[in-house]
Amino acid sequence: MQGPILSRPIILRFFQFAAIVCVVGCTSSMLSDSRIEAVQRKKAAKSFNFTANKSYEEECTSCHVGFLPGFLPERSWKKLMTGLDDHFGENASLDEPVNSAISKYLFTNAADKPAASARSKKIARMIASNDAPIRITETPFWTRKHHSIKAYVWKRPKIQLKSKCEACHRDASKGIFSEFDVQIPK
Repeated sequence: MQGPILSRPIILRFFQFAAIVCVVGCTSSMLSDSRIEAVQRKKAAKSFNFTANKSYEEECTSCHVGFLPGFLPERSWKKLMTGLDDHFGENASLDEPVNSAISKYLFTNAADKPAASARSKKIARMIASNDAPIRITETPFWTRKHHSIKAYVWKRPKIQLKSKCEACHRDASKGIFSEFDVQIPK
């Protein structure tokens, strides 16, 4: 009678080799996934044109995050800037020169302008031509991006408002609203 074809040490070495191949394969797969995510984050960060404006930063960001002009079409910004005496329940009226400077910045960089980013143009296309929303959180683009967030999440103490972007988007103040850098507070 003949003995086993493969000896025990050979079988052990085979399984050791298989385990090493599996670990190396999984590790390289995870590395490539993280590289892909890094590229996606970089693309998402560049998906909106972000141009700083001193007047806008001084006046508007003293109360809320500086919403990018590319989030709304020009007609919406016009409606918002002409109604600052009742800005979501607050009087945010500005002196004429400041209002004019901020309006020019918003109108020039609005979602429906030729120089707008591809994402901003998409936002503009999703808004009906006869509509001029002034709440970014009510635009079709925003509601589609946030549709999976449950109502109770918005009520969390660190969030409270749908317009408090910086609660979940860590880089909102830099104009970066990447879905890859979202951290929803508990």
